[in-house]
Amino acid sequence: MTIRKPIKTNIKIEIAGANKIIEDADIELEIKKTNEKEPNYCTITIYNMADSTYNEINDKALYVRCYADIGMTGYSLIFEGDLRNLKKYKKPGKAKSKYTKTGKLRKVHKSTVAPKYNAPPVRSEDDGSDVKTIIELQDGLKSQVLNFHYKIAYEGRISNIDILNDCLKTLQGGNTGLGQIDTPNEHIFTNGFSYSGPIYNLATQMAGLGGCNLTMQNAVISCIRKGGKNLDWVYVFDGTNCPRPEEDTNKEINIDAPVRPGLNPDNIVKLNFDKIQGQFKVKKIDTTINNYGGSGQGSKIVVKAN
Repeated sequence: MTIRKPIKTNIKIEIAGANKIIEDADIELEIKKTNEKEPNYCTITIYNMADSTYNEINDKALYVRCYADIGMTGYSLIFEGDLRNLKKYKKPGKAKSKYTKTGKLRKVHKSTVAPKYNAPPVRSEDDGSDVKTIIELQDGLKSQVLNFHYKIAYEGRISNIDILNDCLKTLQGGNTGLGQIDTPNEHIFTNGFSYSGPIYNLATQMAGLGGCNLTMQNAVISCIRKGGKNLDWVYVFDGTNCPRPEEDTNKEINIDAPVRPGLNPDNIVKLNFDKIQGQFKVKKIDTTINNYGGSGQGSKIVVKAN
């Protein structure tokens, strides 16, 4: 029997604002990506960071890029984003006495919802022998694009391709990168076209009219044709790299897979298992990865038939 050596994983964190690069510490990443409209999220845990470094990050961090190098193949960008927005949750107050002021037993209303509070996106937590620095990120550029208001009016004959290209040029001007851009099938608006609303919704509509899906991951927007030769799979999953997956009641397939830094929602993968074969579109990826060899590394990937 051949015993496989564990794959060496390196992680590099670049922190804009604080101008710090961290790669010589124990680091863990928990990343949640989806093709839905909500932002992608990442939680970075850095163990036993120097107090001076923590203070500088806490004061000045603005934007963070996370890179992973798995198996000495070179660093690949796996997540980038702003510090997570603080949500409007109140920190739980002091527990009340079980007795009222008059001495009567206070009525307690049980709640099944765990209390949530406004934890800062950069914080330090003492974990016994270790001190953890937590940095929580969200895909801020994705949020900005989803909420960017766009107003346009065309007179006379105009195609969905022209409208989509205008949207993409506008997004590029806002520092959005372009990935795979397949040309949609043409749809003509003979009497002109006007729009006022989120630019992402318009771009998605124009791509969809031409048989394409629009997706944004890691500050890169892509327009990918539904079906056809341009939908080549990025990775093949089979029995050599992960266990056989199971379908759930929504006809989605859940895969426990090794970490693939370049894999994003809306990419196409190929599954080659007994009774589960073919091309599938990635819907969601939850990834846990560290550079110190701990257990639990890998990705939980949800795919649907393309």
